[in-house]
Amino acid sequence: MRTAAHSLLLIVVVVAPLQATEQMSERLIYRGETGPIENVYPLEYLFEEDDRPKVFRMVSTALYRGYVGTWRIDKGKLHLVKLGVPDWKENDDGELEQTWEDIPVEKVMPRKKLPVFADWFTGLLVTGRGKPDYENVRLGFHSYHNAVAVFWIDQGVVKKSSEVTRKEASPFRSFDDLVWTSLDKSVKDTGNWIDARLLSTSQVDAHIKAKRPITTRGKFSAYKKTKLLIPSTPRTDWSEITLQVKKGTEQLQYGDHIEVTGMLHRRGKELTIDVRKIRRLKPGETIHAASYPQWHKQQHGDGKAK
Repeated sequence: MRTAAHSLLLIVVVVAPLQATEQMSERLIYRGETGPIENVYPLEYLFEEDDRPKVFRMVSTALYRGYVGTWRIDKGKLHLVKLGVPDWKENDDGELEQTWEDIPVEKVMPRKKLPVFADWFTGLLVTGRGKPDYENVRLGFHSYHNAVAVFWIDQGVVKKSSEVTRKEASPFRSFDDLVWTSLDKSVKDTGNWIDARLLSTSQVDAHIKAKRPITTRGKFSAYKKTKLLIPSTPRTDWSEITLQVKKGTEQLQYGDHIEVTGMLHRRGKELTIDVRKIRRLKPGETIHAASYPQWHKQQHGDGKAK
């Protein structure tokens, strides 16, 4: 079973690290409405990268994985209800029309029949709600929809859920953090950690010279190098910090929200943390410190802190 599944929160469709073309989304049926799954391919969690079902074939650069799954959340559980692949054929008028070819689920999961309970999937799932609005996409809300439904799923069972609207976007909060913290708004931040965005400023030298362990937060990546990813916001750029980790990442997945503690170093132009401790954040725990907007305002004098 695949333990490092790729899941990135991007605009409407998911783009895996090796894919430059935006990929067709999976579909989710929830409360009678069908919307795109905006951050993950749940079926991919079943496969090793070099051992995928032969029935999957790339039909275009917009569908490297070779299938589109339709999923349903009903009675608190996630099920795969349909599996197919799109094709385009010329009609009598010489125009291309999209058709669908069903993929027998038995060729992917022997002895299974639809619907299939997705007990292999643990992770965050985000889906667009309502009609897409392509004209009024707001920075800090990476969806064409005015609202998204958010689910934290453990072995196919919905443990937490929420809905986030576009109006909740703010200048110093990433979309990734917005949906994650929406899952449990009762969580209180202890504040005993450093916002990773400060490590992209002149403050980084002071932390290095102090020669004391720091604690910071971001998103986990093990693509080529193990890294802490800091998502962009409308006012701050995306950045990353290399993590030197000996153990503790075996159960982490790409995109997990994490907290790391370790010694900060600069190796050439690369900022590195020699990790002593690493943990996955609980739903509701933020990766953006509440004090950061005020610091940014004091330094730059632009914008209202939110």
